[in-house]
Amino acid sequence: FMNRGGTAMTPVDLPLVAGQIAVPLTGANTTTCFSPTASFTAENFPRRARLRGFANLFGSSANTTVNVQYAYSNDGGTTWVIIPGSAARTRVSSAADEDRTVNVAGEMDLTVGLTYQFGLAFSATPSANLTVYCANQARIHNRNGTAVPY
Repeated sequence: FMNRGGTAMTPVDLPLVAGQIAVPLTGANTTTCFSPTASFTAENFPRRARLRGFANLFGSSANTTVNVQYAYSNDGGTTWVIIPGSAARTRVSSAADEDRTVNVAGEMDLTVGLTYQFGLAFSATPSANLTVYCANQARIHNRNGTAVPY
Protein backbone atom coordinates (compact mmCIF):
# COMPACT_ATOMS: atom_id res chain seq x y z
CA PHE A 1 0.00 0.00 0.00
CA MET A 2 2.65 2.54 1.03
CA ASN A 3 4.89 1.57 -1.89
CA ARG A 4 2.10 2.13 -4.43
CA GLY A 5 1.21 5.48 -2.86
CA GLY A 6 4.84 6.60 -2.80
CA THR A 7 5.40 5.50 -6.39
CA ALA A 8 2.30 7.36 -7.52
CA MET A 9 3.28 10.58 -5.76
CA THR A 10 6.99 10.65 -6.74
CA PRO A 11 7.78 12.73 -9.84
CA VAL A 12 9.64 11.10 -12.72
CA ASP A 13 12.47 13.12 -14.25
CA LEU A 14 13.14 12.18 -17.86
CA PRO A 15 16.86 12.45 -18.67
CA LEU A 16 18.05 15.92 -19.69
CA VAL A 17 18.50 16.17 -23.43
CA ALA A 18 20.90 18.71 -24.93
CA GLY A 19 22.18 19.11 -28.44
CA GLN A 20 23.50 21.45 -31.09
CA ILE A 21 22.44 21.50 -34.71
CA ALA A 22 22.65 23.79 -37.74
CA VAL A 23 19.07 23.98 -38.91
CA PRO A 24 17.33 25.76 -41.79
CA LEU A 25 14.16 27.43 -40.56
CA THR A 26 12.13 27.97 -43.69
CA GLY A 27 9.16 30.02 -42.61
CA ALA A 28 6.49 30.85 -40.07
CA ASN A 29 4.60 27.59 -40.53
CA THR A 30 7.62 25.28 -40.47
CA THR A 31 8.18 23.27 -37.33
CA THR A 32 11.55 21.65 -36.79
CA CYS A 33 11.60 19.59 -33.64
CA PHE A 34 14.68 18.19 -32.01
CA SER A 35 16.27 17.30 -28.68
CA PRO A 36 13.37 14.95 -27.89
CA THR A 37 13.16 13.31 -24.49
CA ALA A 38 13.08 9.59 -23.93
CA SER A 39 9.65 8.04 -24.30
CA PHE A 40 7.37 7.96 -21.26
CA THR A 41 4.17 5.93 -20.98
CA ALA A 42 1.53 7.30 -18.59
CA GLU A 43 0.39 4.20 -16.68
CA ASN A 44 -2.16 3.53 -13.95
CA PHE A 45 -3.16 7.09 -13.07
CA PRO A 46 -3.33 10.59 -14.64
CA ARG A 47 -0.07 12.51 -14.97
CA ARG A 48 1.06 16.02 -15.90
CA ALA A 49 4.29 16.90 -17.70
CA ARG A 50 6.12 20.04 -16.61
CA LEU A 51 8.64 21.14 -19.21
CA ARG A 52 11.63 23.48 -19.01
CA GLY A 53 14.19 24.25 -21.63
CA PHE A 54 16.24 26.85 -23.40
CA ALA A 55 17.57 27.52 -26.85
CA ASN A 56 20.61 29.56 -27.83
CA LEU A 57 20.32 30.76 -31.43
CA PHE A 58 22.90 32.32 -33.69
CA GLY A 59 23.58 32.72 -37.39
CA SER A 60 26.02 34.83 -39.37
CA SER A 61 23.44 35.83 -41.99
CA ALA A 62 20.28 35.73 -39.91
CA ASN A 63 17.94 38.69 -39.46
CA THR A 64 14.83 36.89 -38.32
CA THR A 65 12.25 36.39 -35.59
CA VAL A 66 12.32 32.90 -34.12
CA ASN A 67 9.54 31.18 -32.19
CA VAL A 68 10.54 28.37 -29.84
CA GLN A 69 7.88 26.22 -28.19
CA TYR A 70 7.31 22.79 -26.77
CA ALA A 71 5.80 19.98 -28.80
CA TYR A 72 4.89 16.37 -28.04
CA SER A 73 4.77 13.18 -30.03
CA ASN A 74 2.73 10.02 -29.40
CA ASP A 75 4.27 8.08 -32.29
CA GLY A 76 7.98 7.93 -31.50
CA GLY A 77 8.81 11.32 -33.02
CA THR A 78 7.27 10.88 -36.46
CA THR A 79 4.77 13.71 -35.94
CA TRP A 80 4.83 16.56 -33.43
CA VAL A 81 1.98 18.61 -31.94
CA ILE A 82 2.60 22.07 -30.49
CA ILE A 83 1.73 22.47 -26.79
CA PRO A 84 -0.40 25.64 -26.50
CA GLY A 85 0.89 28.39 -24.23
CA SER A 86 4.55 27.34 -24.33
CA ALA A 87 5.88 29.77 -26.93
CA ALA A 88 8.84 32.12 -26.53
CA ARG A 89 9.98 34.53 -29.24
CA THR A 90 13.25 36.30 -29.94
CA ARG A 91 14.88 38.33 -32.70
CA VAL A 92 18.23 37.10 -34.10
CA SER A 93 20.36 39.51 -36.12
CA SER A 94 23.51 39.19 -38.20
CA ALA A 95 25.50 41.62 -36.05
CA ALA A 96 28.93 40.37 -35.03
CA ASP A 97 28.83 38.00 -32.05
CA GLU A 98 25.05 38.31 -31.91
CA ASP A 99 23.20 35.42 -30.33
CA ARG A 100 20.03 35.07 -28.33
CA THR A 101 18.92 32.71 -25.60
CA VAL A 102 15.25 32.05 -24.91
CA ASN A 103 13.78 30.15 -21.99
CA VAL A 104 10.78 27.98 -22.73
CA ALA A 105 8.34 26.42 -20.28
CA GLY A 106 5.11 24.51 -20.63
CA GLU A 107 2.93 21.84 -19.13
CA MET A 108 0.28 19.46 -20.29
CA ASP A 109 -1.93 16.72 -18.91
CA LEU A 110 -1.07 13.20 -20.07
CA THR A 111 -3.62 10.54 -20.96
CA VAL A 112 -3.26 7.18 -19.26
CA GLY A 113 -2.08 4.52 -21.71
CA LEU A 114 -0.37 6.86 -24.20
CA THR A 115 3.38 7.14 -24.74
CA TYR A 116 4.89 10.63 -25.00
CA GLN A 117 8.09 12.33 -26.11
CA PHE A 118 8.71 16.06 -25.66
CA GLY A 119 10.87 18.26 -27.87
CA LEU A 120 11.49 21.87 -28.83
CA ALA A 121 9.87 23.17 -32.01
CA PHE A 122 11.26 26.08 -34.02
CA SER A 123 9.91 28.38 -36.71
CA ALA A 124 11.31 31.58 -38.21
CA THR A 125 10.03 34.60 -40.13
CA PRO A 126 11.64 35.29 -42.55
CA SER A 127 13.42 32.03 -43.27
CA ALA A 128 16.95 31.67 -41.90
CA ASN A 129 19.80 29.24 -41.45
CA LEU A 130 20.68 29.16 -37.76
CA THR A 131 22.81 27.18 -35.39
CA VAL A 132 20.78 26.16 -32.38
CA TYR A 133 21.99 24.81 -29.06
CA CYS A 134 19.20 23.68 -26.79
CA ALA A 135 18.46 21.77 -23.61
CA ASN A 136 15.16 20.11 -22.82
CA GLN A 137 13.99 18.72 -19.49
CA ALA A 138 10.68 17.08 -18.57
CA ARG A 139 9.34 16.16 -15.12
CA ILE A 140 6.24 13.99 -14.87
CA HIS A 141 3.93 14.53 -11.87
CA ASN A 142 0.81 12.83 -10.54
CA ARG A 143 -2.29 14.94 -11.28
CA ASN A 144 -4.85 12.71 -9.62
CA GLY A 145 -6.92 15.02 -7.43
CA THR A 146 -10.17 13.07 -7.08
CA ALA A 147 -9.29 9.41 -6.65
CA VAL A 148 -6.81 7.22 -4.85
CA PRO A 149 -3.48 7.20 -6.82
CA TYR A 150 -2.94 3.43 -6.68
